[in-house]
Amino acid sequence: DVQAYNNLAHLRYEQADYDGAETTYLKAIELQPDYPLSYSNLASLYKDQGKLFKAVEYYKQAIDKAPITDFYYRLGLLYYEMKKYDDMFETFNDGLKQDPNSPDIYYSLAIAHLYNLLEYTPEKRQAELKKNLNKLAKLSPSKAEEFKSKFLTKQLKENEKLNQLN
Repeated sequence: DVQAYNNLAHLRYEQADYDGAETTYLKAIELQPDYPLSYSNLASLYKDQGKLFKAVEYYKQAIDKAPITDFYYRLGLLYYEMKKYDDMFETFNDGLKQDPNSPDIYYSLAIAHLYNLLEYTPEKRQAELKKNLNKLAKLSPSKAEEFKSKFLTKQLKENEKLNQLN
């Protein structure tokens, strides 16, 4: 049973038996090659071990098996960690094609636009940030408030400090 192997692999992972977890996830994939969760779980294991390129490979395989928004989201975050912002943006947009109402993706896109990771002009960056925050507010008001308090408040304080220096 592939789910049993996935559960066992997760247990091994929780016990910091990473080699055992990897072997068990690979066994689950061997038993049922079309089961996307095994690929995603193995990708997460690789990510946590710092094997980022292997993690990308397995997230992509998970998406090939089942284009689930969460897989796109996780792959997009991985690209963010790798500073591959164009790939991140493309992956998030592909995820939105699967589920145009994913608050997690809109939250992440808002961060990307806030920090201008895609090097847009200031006008385009502000427009994209506003668009993503408006969509996020409609989908998840609590996540929108979290974003504002976590990021925009910090940004305003940094701007005030810069203004005081000038």
